[in-house]
Amino acid sequence: MNHSPRYYPDAHANICLLLEGTFPYVRGGVSSWVRQLIEGMPHLSFSIIYLGADSESAAELAYELPDNVVHLDTHFLLDETAPQDSNEGLWQRLRDKQHAFSTRKSVEQRFVKNSELHTSLRDANGQLSDSVAASFTELLTGTDAIVEQQ
Repeated sequence: MNHSPRYYPDAHANICLLLEGTFPYVRGGVSSWVRQLIEGMPHLSFSIIYLGADSESAAELAYELPDNVVHLDTHFLLDETAPQDSNEGLWQRLRDKQHAFSTRKSVEQRFVKNSELHTSLRDANGQLSDSVAASFTELLTGTDAIVEQQ
């Protein structure tokens, strides 16, 4: 179920705006510009699709919706509960992208650690300290080991 303040699935709009992290939930320069744009064209009707991080960051409207906004649909990309509707596949793909990004960041951090260990080896002049040996062992066999996908 959509809990948007103005959710009319059958509403007709002349213009649809896809807004991320701005009007009508967040005050600021872009939000002011969007509001002026909508109010400056009262002869046109607008639909707004709002994308936000989570429902806590957009608990209430920062701006009153102009009368020519006929539809407001809100979506929070990081909320734990995704809507149970026909867009479930889209929400799953967004969650998968978020997971892939965080996994990639973790892999990048492990490559940085690997590079630091190689530098330690180059500078060791044949003497491998116990801590460097332990770090290499963890890198190669530990829970965060970088392995080929089968």
